[in-house]
Amino acid sequence: MSDLNLNKESEQPDSQSLAAQAQAAGEAAERVIAEEDAARAAAQNTASAAVSADDANLAMLAHLLSIVFGFIAPLIIWMISKDQPQKGFVADQAKEALNFQITVILAIGITVVLMAIFIGILLFPMVFGLIIFVPCILAGESARRCRYRYPFTLRLLK
Repeated sequence: MSDLNLNKESEQPDSQSLAAQAQAAGEAAERVIAEEDAARAAAQNTASAAVSADDANLAMLAHLLSIVFGFIAPLIIWMISKDQPQKGFVADQAKEALNFQITVILAIGITVVLMAIFIGILLFPMVFGLIIFVPCILAGESARRCRYRYPFTLRLLK
């Protein structure tokens, strides 16, 4: 009987070996995540290197000109570049700027309606200062290096 108990005890792994196995599994998972992150960064660098300087500048202009001209500038840039496969980056960024400007138009419409109860008077400068100017500047700068996505944007154009 004592032999039977001895065999049962030897079959059960001790807590130290389980902890060592768990630690080894965690380290292996961290290595896999690090390798995936490195591969993703290399792919992004390759993709951004494939974009010509002219395309990067045109994408930047789609974002920056929308500060002054609203949705007209990104619409023109998107219409020119959407049918050209080599201008995919420009078309994507112009479409993103156009979607943002459509969202801004809706926000301005809401603030105009809210002006009837005087809250819109406070919201209107915020829409122009914080919601239009700052994100367009950030997007213009980021579009020169990589694809940029505006936060809180209705993506009506796919």
